[in-house]
Amino acid sequence: SGWENWYKEARSTGRAKNEILIFHVYELKLDLFLSPDRGLMNYFQSDDVPNKLGINIRFRWEIKPGNIIYLVYSKNWEYRRGFADRFPPLEERGVFKIQLSLRP
Repeated sequence: SGWENWYKEARSTGRAKNEILIFHVYELKLDLFLSPDRGLMNYFQSDDVPNKLGINIRFRWEIKPGNIIYLVYSKNWEYRRGFADRFPPLEERGVFKIQLSLRP
């Protein structure tokens, strides 16, 4: 059990219609492992060009080697300058996934 985390900032430059664009992407990952077979992985990202903020939260449980259950929740917001409607939601999704290893 324990924490694992990192922070990353990236800057990219592109061109569109003879205009130079500068993109900033901020990422934060915070993982909490409750045991060697159970963990909560959290990923946060902010992009300034499409003005999006997003989270992805995954619970992973390895029942036995090769057999894993995932519960995943994702949500994205648009970042706006106004105070009243600063973070209107764009999309939200939940996924349940089972990974099985069939062995003879």
